[in-house]
Amino acid sequence: MSRTRFFVQPAQNSDGWEIRKEGASQASAIKPTAPEAWKRGVEIADNQEPSQLLKRNSRNGQFHKERTFGNDPRDIEG
Repeated sequence: MSRTRFFVQPAQNSDGWEIRKEGASQASAIKPTAPEAWKRGVEIADNQEPSQLLKRNSRNGQFHKERTFGNDPRDIEG
């Protein structure tokens, strides 16, 4: 089963940060700060298991934070 992916990233149509499901035309939520958006993103992704939450860096667009929910392998080191 594939994971549903969510992104925390600078909002496209307003100030602040958005949580957007992969392929969605609209954000699931918009928050004024990145930490608030990450917290809301965790709540959303946790309710959509199996899922993955990724945070984009506002300066270069690269991902710099990631978390998965549900169906994680138990025998991976680290």
